[in-house]
Amino acid sequence: MSVPFSVSEDLLPIEQIKFGASLAPRTLTAQVYRATIGSKDYAVKLFLPYGIKCRDLDRFRLRAYNLSDDELEERFHPWRREVRVYQQIDKYILGPDRQFFPKYYGATKISRKLCPRDWRWGPGTVGGIPIVILELLDGKEIHNSQSLLQISDSTRQVAQELYNDGGMDAEYIHIYIHCMEKIEVLHGGRIIHGDIKPDIFMNYASVVIDFSRSWSWEDGKDEPCLDVFRPRDGPRTFKTRSEGERNGIRSLVTRENSMLDSMLPNREEVLRTYRQVFGEVKLRDRVPLLRDCLRCQQAVEETISTPALSSTDQAEKVEQAEQEGVVRPSTPVNSVPARKAQPPSHWLAPSFSSCQACATSQPRAAEVINISRLRVSNLDTARYLGIRRA
Repeated sequence: MSVPFSVSEDLLPIEQIKFGASLAPRTLTAQVYRATIGSKDYAVKLFLPYGIKCRDLDRFRLRAYNLSDDELEERFHPWRREVRVYQQIDKYILGPDRQFFPKYYGATKISRKLCPRDWRWGPGTVGGIPIVILELLDGKEIHNSQSLLQISDSTRQVAQELYNDGGMDAEYIHIYIHCMEKIEVLHGGRIIHGDIKPDIFMNYASVVIDFSRSWSWEDGKDEPCLDVFRPRDGPRTFKTRSEGERNGIRSLVTRENSMLDSMLPNREEVLRTYRQVFGEVKLRDRVPLLRDCLRCQQAVEETISTPALSSTDQAEKVEQAEQEGVVRPSTPVNSVPARKAQPPSHWLAPSFSSCQACATSQPRAAEVINISRLRVSNLDTARYLGIRRA
């Protein structure tokens, strides 16, 4: 599993690097800066060294597996994870699909004297600061008119289920298809991302970044991998983790769509207020509108225009529902339920004024609700805002 570290010859000597402004806030493990090497600008990601504290914490989480210090660092240092993934991308993801990920120019360690001021002190920095050198993204969508959209049959099927059975808005069907295309390409290279969230989608969700929690498998190998953040799950195979990641994207899109549905008719105003108060980025902020995304329009149109179930399939579905007590036997086979039915009464959250626990424990949620003068009418939304039932 050892990973060789080197940089492109065009970047040598690396001591000529000059750091500019930060491109993103610092996380627990890394920070990305604009840097000039020679005459070109790059995105350089600096990683904290794998110190004693991190190593001991990972050893405690995975104490059942008795891993050595070298094994822990080799497997779980975010820097090494990211380097392995970019090397795997360059090896297995070729052609037009390669544009979904930043160009990789190499990885090395540099003297802390060359780093930005905030990175010149700290435990473990004497031996150098690990860095990864990447393409500097320009913020422009890179693929809208360059290649045809390619998604699997399973993704199309899920999108149809979300639209026909879940009543999902067409814009969120587009978001699901748009994001799943990139994740499927990643899985095609036998890589799981490991940290799916809106922040990883850049350039109008045409590029995927941040592989510090990712895992990769060589072709023909399916050795189960450990996850220090989910040690109780034990070793998991690529198939298990990729399926979990697909389900995670589906859940993320569904929650976002449900949140907006419960906020009608002022949902856009409430969403803006929510972002201002909580500072959280949504997939809606990353993915372009359907009318502006030429690549996805045909796939979404095919999804939402898919014919309904045949009369035989409908009859079987109704019969099954009758046995489960979901619908009355007198329900016509061809009747279509309302797309936006109200949730059952036991799903409704209490009004904010009647819930003293929420008023005292969730002041930020109170600000969102009071500003918009809404009543949260969906349990998922209540949980999303951090509101507990009385």
